[in-house]
Amino acid sequence: MESNGWLKDSLDSCCAERFQWAYDACMGRGESLEPTNKYFADYQSGTCLQDCEPGSSSELGSSTFGCARVPPPIVLYDTVEACCDIAQSWVDLAYCTSRSIHELSDGWVVDYTHNKCAKDCDPADGPPCADSIHQDLSTKIFATPEECCSTM
Repeated sequence: MESNGWLKDSLDSCCAERFQWAYDACMGRGESLEPTNKYFADYQSGTCLQDCEPGSSSELGSSTFGCARVPPPIVLYDTVEACCDIAQSWVDLAYCTSRSIHELSDGWVVDYTHNKCAKDCDPADGPPCADSIHQDLSTKIFATPEECCSTM
């Protein structure tokens, strides 16, 4: 049962038509690929993860954060910055790069609820940090409070 050409009757027909360059990987055959330590987009979180064994030490120094095995044929990038800039272009670059390495950006965001600019840092540190962790993927993060306030 095909629908608009996207749904196929079988895995074989899907792999043959849509993933001919990675047919064996699509079919789940072939040798297991070694981790590349490159980066790929995690669209759900608006971040990039590193293609490495979960629980191993990533190039970013984290023992587990950001490590996941990527199934081919997902596009891989050499750096977190390239991954965020190209694959997550709709997400603020400072947000993506900082969250990908499990940090906050230390940049400045407009807090429209309180009509002020707040720092994107740990709320436990108190002002000028925001009252809660900034989680809006596409809201612009500014480098300085002056730049942030000039947009209000």
